Amino acid sequence: MAKGRLVRILDATAVAKAGAYEKKNNGLWRMHCAFELEREQFDFIEITDQSEAELIDRVPVVAGEIRIGDRAYLQAERIAKVMAQGGDVVVRASWKNARWLDANGRAFDLIGYLESCREEVCETPARLALKKGEPVKMRLIALRKSEAAAQEARRKINKEARAKGNKVQPQTLIAAGFVLLVTSLDREEFPADTVLKLYRMR
Repeated sequence: MAKGRLVRILDATAVAKAGAYEKKNNGLWRMHCAFELEREQFDFIEITDQSEAELIDRVPVVAGEIRIGDRAYLQAERIAKVMAQGGDVVVRASWKNARWLDANGRAFDLIGYLESCREEVCETPARLALKKGEPVKMRLIALRKSEAAAQEARRKINKEARAKGNKVQPQTLIAAGFVLLVTSLDREEFPADTVLKLYRMR
């Protein structure tokens, strides 16, 4: 599946700090990890406090690796740094956490694309805009959820919004019907089904 390449899963977890003062103030340690899939072992761990965010380029890049991360790692500038050092990425995406462009560099209507998707798996070239420099060339892969899974996702979104007194955007409910991934992997070598299998390994 990985064509002999190193596959690393990135994630972070929070652990409460010890002591009455820290507990009162919700003090946390954040553990940033990279898990090497083939050898089933961690090859990078860094502990910070809660002020340090999850960053897709925190872990030193091994040229040729495939780096897998969840929505927290949809960071265009930092994805560009990983790719510049010879790494590829597979990252879960959210419709509103990036500035989406089409293959020609124009604004991309992601929600309109999802509404037009009639297959179980849809794919299109996309770009992630940067604050400076050329947009990052990616592939956007959309996997349609089952009706039951989509309804459950929308139920949770609505429940959380009610609890916070927020109003849910219609686009969020549309996007909730899909698993969205972006990847820099070559389409010929890693078709959409293979990319989805890789992501399911996390």
